[in-house]
Amino acid sequence: MRKLVSMMFVFLVCGLTLMAQTKKVSGKVTDESGNPIANASVIVKGTTVGTTTSADGSFSLDAPSSARTLVISSLNFTEKEVSIGSGAINVTLASSVGELVEVVVSVPYGTVKKSTFTGSTGTVNASQIQKQQVTSVTRVLEGLVPGVATTNGGGTPGGGVAIRIRGFGSINASNDPLIVLNGIPYDGSISSISADEIETVDVLKDAAASNLYGSRAANGVIMITTKKGKRGPAQIQASLRHGISQRGIPEYDRVNTQEYYQLFWEAYRNSYVFGSGQSYAAAGQSASNVLTSGSGLVYNAYNVPGNQLVDATGKFNPNAQLLWNDNWSDALFQDATRTNVNLNVSGASDKTNYFISGGYLDEKGIAKFSGYKRYNFRADVNSEVSKWLKLGLAIDGAQDKRDGLFAGGTATSNPFYYSRQMGPIYPVYQRTATGAYVNGADGKPALDWGIPSQMGSRPYAANSNLL
Repeated sequence: MRKLVSMMFVFLVCGLTLMAQTKKVSGKVTDESGNPIANASVIVKGTTVGTTTSADGSFSLDAPSSARTLVISSLNFTEKEVSIGSGAINVTLASSVGELVEVVVSVPYGTVKKSTFTGSTGTVNASQIQKQQVTSVTRVLEGLVPGVATTNGGGTPGGGVAIRIRGFGSINASNDPLIVLNGIPYDGSISSISADEIETVDVLKDAAASNLYGSRAANGVIMITTKKGKRGPAQIQASLRHGISQRGIPEYDRVNTQEYYQLFWEAYRNSYVFGSGQSYAAAGQSASNVLTSGSGLVYNAYNVPGNQLVDATGKFNPNAQLLWNDNWSDALFQDATRTNVNLNVSGASDKTNYFISGGYLDEKGIAKFSGYKRYNFRADVNSEVSKWLKLGLAIDGAQDKRDGLFAGGTATSNPFYYSRQMGPIYPVYQRTATGAYVNGADGKPALDWGIPSQMGSRPYAANSNLL
């Protein structure tokens, strides 16, 4: 009996409380032409109490007795606040479609609509950039912007690509496009700009660019816009990317040390036959005698005398044992690692937006001792102090270091050319007559420089060791 009375008492109290705290609010939502707006959101301001309109635009809800205002919104319509009265609430929402314009590119005097910009443009956005693991932003444009030709001539770590937007306009002058960073012409290293900080890359491809930047835009314009804080609470984003790159095409097959000696013996023999008029038998013996002499290959990589490596018939000595077998490709190339770390904090309120980021990049090259390191920092803060005063702070800094800017072509500082021209009989490190390493002052194997005071005057690239 006691439990039953308690339950009845609680029910009565709750019922009285509900009746005292809510009130019925109803009405209808239409557009400027009087047509009903279905699925419009109707929320009591400052609460989570709300509902949506039906197909005829009508709504009804139980609002707290203290409620004074409704917030009504719908897609493509401007949000509106109305006071809660004693009768039905009829609301008309204004269309906001006219406020949605298509912005394609930033120009020196702001942004323009597509309908008013007559030039030819191409745009790469942040989502496309994030999919590519690139160091230089110029690599982002490869294959993504029609009409833009990119050529990767160097391939050095941290290097960019040569970009041609309007072809070749000059023989002696530069054909590179003008780089514009956040509206300001940029003359620094393009690799110093972190791809993680970029919002969009716009390419102005035709003569309209000259109207904006004059003669500097004769080769086209690449406009880079960095990220800014977006409306909402502070967001912290961190990323760590690590990978390994290898040569996409294997190295060419090459002759080994035995084949190398036999091929040069044949070349020497032919020179004696056709150059000196010797018989094949005499020329074969002359070739055997000169094979590892000072006028020949100089180096003997086997444990038998040089004039006994290949006999007069061109047959290699079966008793010869190899003393060393250094591989110049293994010595000069490596599997390259790439590590990229980025951290940024961003956000925006009604009057202030901010974007602060920092990053670290360490990109090794497949050629040993080549690489690129970069530390970058960016801070972009903007605030509307009053209706007539806006303040902004933009700081952008980067410190980078490049290693191994090897020469190309046939230079002995080109690791590809060097390793392919160097015969397999020539070691990376000095050897004794028995093939043992010769240690330097530091106790480590000493490099062979191909000079008389070491193992002899090497026919190719004497007085050098690229390692």
